Amino acid sequence: MKIYALHGFLGRSDDWAQIDLPIQAATIKPQDTMWKWSAAFNKSVEGTKGKRILMGYSLGGRLALHALIQHPQLWDGAILISTNPGQQTEMERQKRLKRDEEWAQRFEKESWKPLITAWDQQAVFGGIAPVFQREETHYSRRELTHMLREWSVGKQEDLTKELSSLPMPILWIAGNRDLAYSSLAKSLAFQHNKSQTWVVSDCGHRVAWEKKDLFQTKVKEFLDDNNDN
Repeated sequence: MKIYALHGFLGRSDDWAQIDLPIQAATIKPQDTMWKWSAAFNKSVEGTKGKRILMGYSLGGRLALHALIQHPQLWDGAILISTNPGQQTEMERQKRLKRDEEWAQRFEKESWKPLITAWDQQAVFGGIAPVFQREETHYSRRELTHMLREWSVGKQEDLTKELSSLPMPILWIAGNRDLAYSSLAKSLAFQHNKSQTWVVSDCGHRVAWEKKDLFQTKVKEFLDDNNDN
């Protein structure tokens, strides 16, 4: 079994090195659309041996969801952390587009350290200190602004219906201090009878790292429970 892991915005593939699971981490480089990225990613995985589990966090969770929908037979299970399937009203969509454009403009021109501090102070992170220190030399600002503009949740279709039809077991995770995502998680439906929603206590958006030991235990239990499927 291998877990293919997709990081979030400002994440790096080596973020997953802290997690004691059989992970193969992908590096996310933006393409024109999320669908094009996920098609290329699925193609890179085809032909690999053993059970394949797809795990994604935040932006990586949305990319993972696109990949699962495009090629459900490729994947034996999924773990989606702090993921938005695109469930939103038109007003929420326009508000998100506006906010992501504002962030894109800030990432184009503002000094790095105060910009990252401002990013980490967003309500979605639940007031919890960041796990990683992010250095400007590790990033391309052009790629970051592309992600914010072209991969905004505001441009994403509502994939809730497609999610509910996916045939593999899914572990959907959110932190209870991430109010929007934990509320959304409780509203979702899944096809596979071993799918689960897990809302983690005293935790914000970055569940896998804020509650690392608990996260590892839960994921291992989920994988063991679905090992024969």
